[in-house]
Amino acid sequence: MQILDILVTVVTILPTVFSVRIPLPETPCKTGTQRCHANNVEECDPFGNYVPIQACSDTEFCTIDAYDPNTPSQCTEQDCVVEPCLRSSHRAIARAPFMNDMPPTRSPSKNLESRSYISKGAPSVFEHCITAGERRCSGEQVEMCSTENAWVKIESCSDTEECRAEYNDARCQLIVASTLLILRSPTAIPEWCRIGESRCLGNVLQLCEQNSWKPTMCPNPSKCVKRDDVAQCWVEPPFPSVVPELCVPGDRKCDSDAYALQLCGKDGVYHTEKKCTTPGDCKTDRPGQAHCGTGSMDSPKFERHTNSTQCTHGDYACDTHRRFMFVCINGIWQEPIQCHRAGACQAVGPTPEYPKGNMDCIGFPKYLYPDNRVCETVSSCEFMRYMYCSAVSTLFIHFLTFSFLQW
Repeated sequence: MQILDILVTVVTILPTVFSVRIPLPETPCKTGTQRCHANNVEECDPFGNYVPIQACSDTEFCTIDAYDPNTPSQCTEQDCVVEPCLRSSHRAIARAPFMNDMPPTRSPSKNLESRSYISKGAPSVFEHCITAGERRCSGEQVEMCSTENAWVKIESCSDTEECRAEYNDARCQLIVASTLLILRSPTAIPEWCRIGESRCLGNVLQLCEQNSWKPTMCPNPSKCVKRDDVAQCWVEPPFPSVVPELCVPGDRKCDSDAYALQLCGKDGVYHTEKKCTTPGDCKTDRPGQAHCGTGSMDSPKFERHTNSTQCTHGDYACDTHRRFMFVCINGIWQEPIQCHRAGACQAVGPTPEYPKGNMDCIGFPKYLYPDNRVCETVSSCEFMRYMYCSAVSTLFIHFLTFSFLQW
């Protein structure tokens, strides 16, 4: 009985063992499709089996378009005129569809226009790569992975370009001329400087911080300009044409800040008659009549660069210290416009509107009293602040004295 059980067990196991050792048949292929196998070109017959139709030699490679399996395979011969051929039998090379677009380094044979691309030089020194067509940067050169899986140089970047890689692509990109200095020579600016200094280098504004120059590119349409030892990104302001307001001679009105009382002259144009004590002090009584509420100041007298009070309509001028800017309206210099400091009245242009150039204030007064009135000088503002502090301090001392006496 035991012998019978053993025989039944052996009969059951044997089919399983032999089924593992027997190789499964190859999956049937589609009739007419081709492939590279053992460096031979094979084609699928009507029975679904691959059969060899062409054997490639030792100086040929079986190639097929890896991206389009329906493309016929072929034996591609190497051009062995300049250097020895590679001996790579039994090796199938996947030919990328853009292989013919790669720049050849040797003159191609007339009957071998679609051969695999091989660069000059000994193949043994080429660095191996995996994906054909992939690009990378090697210094300032662009390299591409050839169909022989070797990195080859295809482009050298010029002095005004740099190689930039992104994902599997690389290319030479032009460096913007205005940023060429910053990108190409980042170590060319560790020059020592005094904190607070500024200078222009082309359209690059450099400010001295921590005794070293810090560059900042002036955005369009501004340009880096240095005036009175101060560099800044400057935008030329548009100069609207001055259209004088016609009036009835003898009429008075306040200016836009209600700071100056204006009188209409015989030429039918308003001129500044006097300046009120503070901005907003000029009061309008009715059309054609106005007055300064709490008093007025005489108009400041300034020496101009012109020897005559007569001028050409639309002309601009600065005073001797270049703190005030004058505008000529109907042949007469008007009340000056105050710039923010001496030397701030500057010549600008020429511009399309003013071919001979023009004048402008580089900034206007920016110092204010506590009630937002414009200070004439920095010291006057500081005096107001100190005066308030002194008054508070005096009151505080009186308070302490009174408290001490009460105690």
